[in-house]
Amino acid sequence: MTSRFPYGTGLDATGDHTTGRLGQIPRIRAPGLLRLRTTGPVLHRHVLLEDTLPPHLPVAVAWALIVPWHLPEDVRAALLHGDEPLDRLLTVHGLLWTAEPVETESRTVAEASSPFPWAKPASPLVEHTRRVLDSGGVPIAVTIDEMPFLEPRTDPDLPLLPL
Repeated sequence: MTSRFPYGTGLDATGDHTTGRLGQIPRIRAPGLLRLRTTGPVLHRHVLLEDTLPPHLPVAVAWALIVPWHLPEDVRAALLHGDEPLDRLLTVHGLLWTAEPVETESRTVAEASSPFPWAKPASPLVEHTRRVLDSGGVPIAVTIDEMPFLEPRTDPDLPLLPL
């Protein structure tokens, strides 16, 4: 797959080019994360989805709080050793899942959690929060995706470049 974009709408498909960071939050105070049915530990994951063309600028950011023991062992191992976005990771491992929308907000690129050097600070950005559940309704994660809108370009096949 490639990270190419339709005019003005953001990502057409997420690319294979990703980078990620993973950390652990050992304990969450009561009442805990009610949406995840836990007080910890949870994994805190941050993945940048990047344009497949150099200079590989970020096109979207995916954050997740994940309950690792709610996942099968093979999925948990892949999560700890890879940079795949959570939805792609679950699907590749054949885990049936669904996502419940929690909240969607409109912001600007200036308010984003990560820089998008190809976008103007006043460009619109969508922040979408979901709760990810397995097929039995067990909460796996809460995710937050940030995606700026792309302004129309004369040649959408060219890579994104810093302003």
